[in-house]
Amino acid sequence: MPSSIKAQLNSTVHANFTVAEINGAVFPFAAVAIQNVAGQQTLIDGIVSEVTIGGGDVNNFNQAITFVQRNLIALPGQSWVALRNNDETLLYFQDQSPGLGFIRTAYFTQPLVLESGQVYTAIVGLLPAAAFAAPADAYINVLGRQVTEGRAALPPLR
Repeated sequence: MPSSIKAQLNSTVHANFTVAEINGAVFPFAAVAIQNVAGQQTLIDGIVSEVTIGGGDVNNFNQAITFVQRNLIALPGQSWVALRNNDETLLYFQDQSPGLGFIRTAYFTQPLVLESGQVYTAIVGLLPAAAFAAPADAYINVLGRQVTEGRAALPPLR
């Protein structure tokens, strides 16, 4: 299973995908799982995600999708496409290019405040064009901190 998941803020999660994994039925991803216990909130200051494509597959338009979703517990054998739920998605970026990779850096002027007692997951995944013919790597880093509830600068996103 090529997908990689860590439960750690401010740490880069890396997953590498073979051509067979990318073209398979399960869309692989790299993810950061965020567990807020009761009385605790997570403040997200930014997200950095990257997908690099090896081997010169520049003729196809590929997409990198980065999103943060509430109530999502992702497992390595799952497809990020099947996991995504628009009603629970707090943040969504879609990058499309015929190039060899994508880098998305998003820093927020005020932090995103995640609800106390909720589970969140940040995912970056590749949505390949037809006949994808190169391996790829995905990286994601959620920049943030966990604080005692009530010390956050903003109310939680709903």
